Amino acid sequence: MSRKRIIVIFVILLVVGLVSLWKFSGSAPKTTEVPKTVRSSQSATAPLTPTTQTLAKGIAIPDVPGANLTPEDKKNIGKIVQVFSAPIDFWGKVVDQHGDPVPDAKVHYTTADKYFKDGTKYEGTSDEQGLFSINNIKGAGLYVRVAREGYYHIDDASARSFGYSMPSSEAPPTRKSPAIFVLQKMGETEPLIKSEGNVPLPRDGTPTEISLRRERPAAVATGKGDLRVEVWTDDAHKDAQRQYDWRCRITVPEGGLVERAGAFDFAAPVDGYAAVFEQAVSRGDQRWTNGLRKEFFLKLSDGNFARISFQLAAGGDHFVYLESFLNLKTGSRNLEFDASKQIPVKP
Repeated sequence: MSRKRIIVIFVILLVVGLVSLWKFSGSAPKTTEVPKTVRSSQSATAPLTPTTQTLAKGIAIPDVPGANLTPEDKKNIGKIVQVFSAPIDFWGKVVDQHGDPVPDAKVHYTTADKYFKDGTKYEGTSDEQGLFSINNIKGAGLYVRVAREGYYHIDDASARSFGYSMPSSEAPPTRKSPAIFVLQKMGETEPLIKSEGNVPLPRDGTPTEISLRRERPAAVATGKGDLRVEVWTDDAHKDAQRQYDWRCRITVPEGGLVERAGAFDFAAPVDGYAAVFEQAVSRGDQRWTNGLRKEFFLKLSDGNFARISFQLAAGGDHFVYLESFLNLKTGSRNLEFDASKQIPVKP
């Protein structure tokens, strides 16, 4: 086989591998709410119909201009065609965090059945037992994502990949042993103020007080804020690795804060709040970083509770990104957010 032909086949194999990894290694988009779905009652074995493209009976060997492929070359490429043409029969089940079936969940499928294009997409709906299936399709693998309004997406639990003629950590499920997908059911919610945006910070330790009672968090006068942030950054004295010393202090004026443990932890604790949180990073630290990401519950001076996502950039444009949820009902620790109940506030 000529050098040119070897290169052609190697490039095709490499591209196919990269496309497959891209399709099946990533996680599904992280969303907390999904659109309402139109229910289409199906049994666990009913075939589904492509929503965007018609699945071809076979996959043609790609035309590579100037390749002058010999019969032997085409035979080798034909093996790739077989990989992308593996039969797929898939069974799944959607449950909530308690193991109860989730009916009417929207099911999104994507097959790896094309060389240089996105795979064919299909959609389905889970039945009363949470069961769903797709049969008589082809591809090297199948990516499956489930969602339903009023439920949260869970990483690696509501979106997964399955290999049919390619390596996969998930064995293809069967009718008797369907793949289990988990959604977190939303609990009771109360009206909250949602605030999201960046706030510039001085790098010399000058305190910045921030109000969480606007559409976008904003720096306010001393004594008027819900949160105080101080940062000392010595990025004028970088070492050979461009690392530098910096320190951050977070306080809640006349209140306290405590770290939030889980993504679905929506109830602020009764006690355990600290007066201050500090993070110090020295150049030369083995895990040096120029940023800080934390989740906190806040107990404010007026007795209200909030939760925040805190992301600090202690380098370049000095700022903190905040996403906060504030409950104005005195004493209520419920911080689960429903966009339909969002309290309107000033920008």
